[in-house]
Amino acid sequence: MAAGEACAFKAGQTLFDPGDTMDKVYFVVSGAVSVTMPLADGSAVEVMLLGSERAIGLMTAIAPVVTFARVRAETDGTAIVVPSARFAKIVQDRAALRKLVNRETVQMMGEMAQSAACNAVHKLEPRLAKSLLRFHDRVQGDELALTQEHMSRMLGVSRTTLNAVAQGLQAQGVVRYTRGRLGILDRGKLEALACECYQRLGKFQEG
Repeated sequence: MAAGEACAFKAGQTLFDPGDTMDKVYFVVSGAVSVTMPLADGSAVEVMLLGSERAIGLMTAIAPVVTFARVRAETDGTAIVVPSARFAKIVQDRAALRKLVNRETVQMMGEMAQSAACNAVHKLEPRLAKSLLRFHDRVQGDELALTQEHMSRMLGVSRTTLNAVAQGLQAQGVVRYTRGRLGILDRGKLEALACECYQRLGKFQEG
């Protein structure tokens, strides 16, 4: 019997909300999934963006997990879904897999720490450039389906502030920005504008 089952998810679909028991592990095959911290005033900040280089819920192999953030699909995509209890048993029986899960969990914690430092120190334009590159790495083509809401969450700022920063990138000929769509016109220049965190986190390479 297969350990997991294939599933499809849609852009905007919530996989977990804060307080949910994480009863499944999602091994992302395609698409982009965000981890976002919602705040009491209704705002939210994206702390991690995942693609097929990551899995959601690996920590359930160690102990039951209640989610602290919202896990949301930002694009249509697919995943292999494994019940957490089954995944924990598989990991328990395989030392090499336990080592891999532990390493991946540490890497994800490091990525979240890097994100926190970035949000605290770096200016908005380099942060937006970094976030756009990371989203671009995980989707097909140079036309990105990005709403103002999502880009605001990327930066943790209001839509008014987001629009000003995005229009600045457009004025430099780096992107073409219209409501709900963003086209990458000059990937090289966008990389030059991005903060150091893009290189530290590593360029996403499929496979």
